[in-house]
Amino acid sequence: MYVKRSPTGAYLLTVVTLLVYFFVWYYKINDETRRYLRDDSIRPWHSVLAIFPGVLLIVPYFVSLYQTAERIRLVEERSGSPKRVRPVLGTVCGFLTLLTVLLMGGCLFYYQDHLNKAWTAASGGREATAPTAVDVAKAN
Repeated sequence: MYVKRSPTGAYLLTVVTLLVYFFVWYYKINDETRRYLRDDSIRPWHSVLAIFPGVLLIVPYFVSLYQTAERIRLVEERSGSPKRVRPVLGTVCGFLTLLTVLLMGGCLFYYQDHLNKAWTAASGGREATAPTAVDVAKAN
């Protein structure tokens, strides 16, 4: 069975599940292309592992993105679809996605560092600490 998925729905599920759905989706699309192409050399789990934790090694991430796009191109070709995915464009999109995630992580550290300094300043120079459950209970 081959499933038509809403790109917006898949994106929103990815956001809501904190990226978990992305890996499920990536497995499923690789499995569907494997079955459609009748190519047992396609290993969906290898594709997922190349994305994560393969992204830590950089190269497997991009190889997997490119190979998945090639598989989609083959499916388009065999199905007679007039449009063709461009594997290089998909890989560039993957690079931009990775860059966005890395920059967001950098943003987290940058914001938290500044917030920590603000908390220290607000406490009169003393080292500020996060409120404990007792502090919260006293405040209420």
